[in-house]
Amino acid sequence: MNSVSSFIIARNEERSIGRTIDSLKSQTHGVYPIVVVDDGSMDATSAIAVEKECQVVRLPYHENSYVGRPELANVCNAGLKRIKEHGIPDFILQMGADHILSDNYVESILSRMGTNVKVASGGTQLKNLNVNTPWGSGRLIDAKLWNTINGMRYPLKWGYESWIVYKVRQLGYEVKRYDDITSFTRPVRMHPSKAFKWGKCSYALGSSLPFALIKALRMGTDGLHFMKGYFSRKDVEKHKDIAKFVKKQQYEKGLRKIKASFGSPLK
Repeated sequence: MNSVSSFIIARNEERSIGRTIDSLKSQTHGVYPIVVVDDGSMDATSAIAVEKECQVVRLPYHENSYVGRPELANVCNAGLKRIKEHGIPDFILQMGADHILSDNYVESILSRMGTNVKVASGGTQLKNLNVNTPWGSGRLIDAKLWNTINGMRYPLKWGYESWIVYKVRQLGYEVKRYDDITSFTRPVRMHPSKAFKWGKCSYALGSSLPFALIKALRMGTDGLHFMKGYFSRKDVEKHKDIAKFVKKQQYEKGLRKIKASFGSPLK
């Protein structure tokens, strides 16, 4: 049986962390250890995690949230480091603190991944325009492959979460999202600050200008803030290992759509 370990990143999540942990402990496929990374909470987040017999990594308090920023990679890496102390599992299950999984979530995804799918998630009640892109929370990642890529760590850069998805594809493997395998998470709402950060991530990952413009147009009024982020070069370092691959993928996807519109889909 494949071994699965999980880390949960949490900041002031006393209202939801308990239910998330319970959903992990109820999985029909065992998950161990469950590591809660408390990112400077000022509430009972850590106490609840300890009460539910999770391992807790407590990080220092900081005033502003790291959500959407590259600093959150270090929060994830703190959880990954604790997991590695138990040995490298077959899979890592990455979780947010407000994500409730169906009891057979892990078992169902593992049964479909096969040998070539290396990153996968189930679906949520939320909409996602990228059909096969796994969600960040609820994502299962082949840990042994990840360990050979970057020591089972995220790079401390904008777009770090998407980096592993593109890196896996670059190596010739697949990523999947199985929308019929259910879970429930807090609604994610777009706003100017988030759109701006997404723009920074898009540039860091190597997105081409035409692709960024198309994405911005689809975002409506938030698209302007997305493009401001895309053109903001301050504190943005590109993922040089995948940037050319990302741009190539985008152009190939665009070419397929153009040819399909003329009745001659690219094989």
